[in-house]
Amino acid sequence: MLTLTERKDLCSLLVQLFSYPDADLSARLAEPKTALLAARMAIPPLTGPESDWTTLEPAYTSLFINRLGGVPAPPYGSVYLDDDGQVMGPSTLRVAQCYQQAGLVIDSPEPPDFLATELEFLFYLVDLEGAGKKEESACVQRLFFHELFLPWITPFCQRLTASDPHLLYSWAATLLQAFCYQEAEHLRTLPFYPAAPELDPL
Repeated sequence: MLTLTERKDLCSLLVQLFSYPDADLSARLAEPKTALLAARMAIPPLTGPESDWTTLEPAYTSLFINRLGGVPAPPYGSVYLDDDGQVMGPSTLRVAQCYQQAGLVIDSPEPPDFLATELEFLFYLVDLEGAGKKEESACVQRLFFHELFLPWITPFCQRLTASDPHLLYSWAATLLQAFCYQEAEHLRTLPFYPAAPELDPL
């Protein structure tokens, strides 16, 4: 089982991996702590030129932003959760409600269910645990993680890896799925894990 610090570090790394690549990402991947974190997840570290951010920009764009014929793995939950498979569907509004009910204002040009934004929210919830607010965190995660996050991660990762992606993003998908497994196992251990709270009606 991961420690709270490792869970936060993993959330933070995944946010960077699924955000538009920059020099900070390459620096993060070169840190020994990143390799140790991957090892804790039983995943080999990423080494060599695969972590050069200048080669990642076209790969990221082709996977997630724009490709002739359509991007193979849109990083938005509503594409996988809603019947019409479009961005900004009903589930997007439910995600936004989770942020609002947690008292957060999301300042991003992306829809609320953008993968990196949802991972930032999970980082916030894990941080609540470290601040002694485990029950409050668990209450929100019961709804968000199991109903609005976890169900779309596997089909997203399947579409990503089936597209013959840059090695970094194949590695990132493996890390994301391992994180989801670990997080689900952790949440099951909480003795006060409550029923999902009701959302405000749409």
